[in-house]
Amino acid sequence: MERDRLKTAICANFGIDVPIFGFAHSVAAAAAISREGGLGVYGATRDTPGEIRERLAQMRALAGDRPIGVDLVLPHGMPERDDREAIEAALAPEHRAFVAGLYEKFQVPPASGPGMRSRFVRSNEMAAAQIEAVLKSDVDVFACGIGAPPEAIERATQASGRSRSSARRSMRARHCGAASISWWHKDMTRGRIPGRSARSP
Repeated sequence: MERDRLKTAICANFGIDVPIFGFAHSVAAAAAISREGGLGVYGATRDTPGEIRERLAQMRALAGDRPIGVDLVLPHGMPERDDREAIEAALAPEHRAFVAGLYEKFQVPPASGPGMRSRFVRSNEMAAAQIEAVLKSDVDVFACGIGAPPEAIERATQASGRSRSSARRSMRARHCGAASISWWHKDMTRGRIPGRSARSP
C-alpha cells in the first residue's frame, strides 16, 4: 500500500501508521489526526486541570485506541503562585501608563471578560496541577512545547512502575520533553531511550 511506503522507525516507535505529528487546540482535530494514522497532539496550556481531564477523555473516546498526545507550555521563570493581584501590583507605573495610553489612543473598549491567555495566571502552581492531570490520563505522548521541568520528567519516569500504560506515558514524555528535543531529532530513528531498551506500543 502507498501508506506503507511512509513507514519509518518513528512510526514503529510511536505505534502510528504515518510519520505525521499534528498539533491542534481542537480536541476533534487532534483526535482525527490520530484516528487517520498520525499522532494528534492537543494543546492544553490554557486549560484548567479539570478541563484537561475532561478533554483528554473526549480525545480518547474520539481516537479509540490510537496513540494520542497532549502538549503543555512550561517555561522557566513563571511566578510561583496563581496570584493575579500580586503580579499586577508588581507592574511598573511606566508600563501601566503605556498600556493606558494605548487604550486611549486606539479607543480600545474595556475587556468584557477574560480571554484565552488571561483566564488564569501562568504559574508553577497551575503547571503542577496541569501536569498532575496529564500524568493521570492515558495519553501516549506528553510534549513540553517550551521548557521541560526536571520534576515533571522525573514524575513521568517514576510513573513507569505503575502499569504498562503509565510506562508508555513516561517513555513518551522522555521523547517529547523540550529538554530532549535535540536528542529526539538526532537519535529517534534508533528507537531507544538512553539507558533503556526500545519498546513499541
